[in-house]
Formats: sequence, structure tokens, C-alpha cells
Amino acid sequence: DEADKTVMNANNVMLILDKIVNGDYVIKLKAWTIAGRPDPAEIGMIGINTEIGVIEYYNGTEWQPLGL
Repeated sequence: DEADKTVMNANNVMLILDKIVNGDYVIKLKAWTIAGRPDPAEIGMIGINTEIGVIEYYNGTEWQPLGL
């Protein structure tokens, strides 16, 4: 059923994230400057702002530094 699929998908996501954290997989983030940020932005977008030297995400209203 749908609940089983949701749990299975969540488990797969966690396995992938674990491999990323352990260095088995690599994610390449898009890089931009303040003027070059995606427009229109969508909630959850993540990238590296090379102008101010932070990884940032869009919260639906504004760009925020990602607290790592």
C-alpha cells in the first residue's frame, strides 16, 4: 500500500544520504553569485554562493545560509 511505499522511499533516501556523508557518493551543487541566483527560485533550492562564500537555500521567501 501507499504507506509501505512511503517508508520504502524514505529508507532509500536515507541510504543514499548515508553514502553521501560517508564519501561514497558525490553531489555537485550549482554555484552562483548574488545577481546570478536562480530566478524564479523554488523552495528547497540549494547552491553555493561564490560571492559571499556560503552554501545557501531558498526558503520560499529569501535565500538563507545553510547552517552546516
